[in-house]
Amino acid sequence: MQTPQPITSYNTKLQAYTKAANSLNKKIKRIMSFRLLSMLFTFLLFIYGISSNQPIALYASGALLIVFLILLQWQNKEENKLKILKAHVLVYNEEVQFLEKGILPEPNGAEYIDTQHRFTYDLDVFGPHSLYHYINRTKTHLGELQLVKMLNEQSYNDIHQKQEILKELGQDPDWIKKMQAHAYLCFETKENVDRLFLWLGNKEVNVPKWLNFYSKIAFLPILVLLVLQFTTALEVSNILIFVFIFHMILSGSIKKRNQSLERGVDYMGNHIQQYAILFQNLEEKTFQSEGLQKLQSTILKEGSFKASENLFSLSNIFKRFENIQNLFGNVILNGLFLYHIKSLTQLENWHDKHNHHLKEQLETWALFESYMSLALFHINHPQFVFPTISETEIEWEGIGHPLMSPTNMVTNDVSFSTPPFVILTGSNMSGKSTFLRSVGINYLLFSLGAPVFAKKAVLKPLPLYVSMRQTDSLSDNESYFYAEIKRLKSIKDALSEKPHFILLDEILRGTNSDDKTNGAIGLLEQLQQMEVHGVIATHDLEVCEMAGTHPDFYINYCFESQIIDDDLYFDYILRKGICKNRSATFLMKKMGILA
Repeated sequence: MQTPQPITSYNTKLQAYTKAANSLNKKIKRIMSFRLLSMLFTFLLFIYGISSNQPIALYASGALLIVFLILLQWQNKEENKLKILKAHVLVYNEEVQFLEKGILPEPNGAEYIDTQHRFTYDLDVFGPHSLYHYINRTKTHLGELQLVKMLNEQSYNDIHQKQEILKELGQDPDWIKKMQAHAYLCFETKENVDRLFLWLGNKEVNVPKWLNFYSKIAFLPILVLLVLQFTTALEVSNILIFVFIFHMILSGSIKKRNQSLERGVDYMGNHIQQYAILFQNLEEKTFQSEGLQKLQSTILKEGSFKASENLFSLSNIFKRFENIQNLFGNVILNGLFLYHIKSLTQLENWHDKHNHHLKEQLETWALFESYMSLALFHINHPQFVFPTISETEIEWEGIGHPLMSPTNMVTNDVSFSTPPFVILTGSNMSGKSTFLRSVGINYLLFSLGAPVFAKKAVLKPLPLYVSMRQTDSLSDNESYFYAEIKRLKSIKDALSEKPHFILLDEILRGTNSDDKTNGAIGLLEQLQQMEVHGVIATHDLEVCEMAGTHPDFYINYCFESQIIDDDLYFDYILRKGICKNRSATFLMKKMGILA
């Protein structure tokens, strides 16, 4: 059974963050009340001071205005804290809902379903209640894409290093949850990422050099004219207005020239700020495993600069563009200071100094986030084991389906070492397809460096290829049967290039019995000449004779059914041998179809 430690810890943290968020929310409401009162009395004292010619009232109004601004800044600071607390509540509540009620967080990855993929469609890797739906805890679009890539590729590169990464991350679930909370606050979408990468790939800022220089001193003519206007008898208001309008025209023309470059950057401030916080946390963390140290070094490689500091700087520049999105800010800041042009210049300078590392650092973060999702899978399933890596053996002891509840789960032992290929028989509903998916999904988890549902597993790294379900294609005028034939051809071609672990479920269902049997036997005759491990599930007893003619390559296993007290019973225990009991006739008689 699921040990109570993860859920107990999650509930404790959830209650603590919920309590802190509620307390802070009350505090913010009190600040808001004082802020509104200070604004009201500021206004009343100002009106009174003006109407009654009372300087003290005006001074008091000015003092209250300062108080108002302080309260406003304090409120903003506390609201930012509240956002972080609420994000923590969200990420802890996800785990509580998952472990207590089986509610899976969204999204489910349905948009990544590929019916032609060599295993993800057959094994339900994407979509509702899929493996992706079960393990995904990424909060950024980049992290999501990286996890999808890892599931699609099934790469065994640095498999031992991956296992060590997940083991180390699994020791600090609170740190993972803190990172997830800040990643959630990125509110990252595909559009955000596309805009950012578009900007990273386009560094040309179209601002003349003389205007770059003038923007640095643009405030001087305004300042000089203001001094002359208020300290001398000279009337320079018309000149002042002219300079102000001139600045606005300059800013407008430059904005038009750089319109494609600027598109979307005014909304990236918070996005990049959250990444800066994530990078800061990564910089401060001490890792022991070689894999995590390598990833951390990619984030850190900025020479004498910290990556987080550079991102905080970029965030502040992006926020400068937010300041001129409203009409008031645009007119005042550009008219007085050429604020927009100065911001563009700062953006170009940042791009020239730091752009060459940022994309790689963001992609490294995506790896970190994917590993954090897998580490949470490890934390949430303490009874699962990390497989031993072998060059020759494939041994499962107590294998079960990792997405099914371990309560009352029937687990089985099976070997794919010698002989390497299992011929599996059993009636419908006996557990054949579930067993095939148990093997396939656990094998995929192994490639990710994740633990598997087994008491013990010794596994040889092999790519998967699966044929369990096929789809027809009206647009290609292709039947289910022809789609399956093409699938089997693809499997054979893949095996001619390198060894695979394959899963075949009731192949050639679209033809007559003799043709189906002959085709299956013919395929198995070819498979035994290749370097392959796997399972074929079948109802054809003649196919099982292959284990007699090729005992070094094939072995028969089965799931049996029993009739007890006039009811059909499945025990889901994997046995050596060929299935002897048949359930179809019994069920048809029981349901009144047959007499």
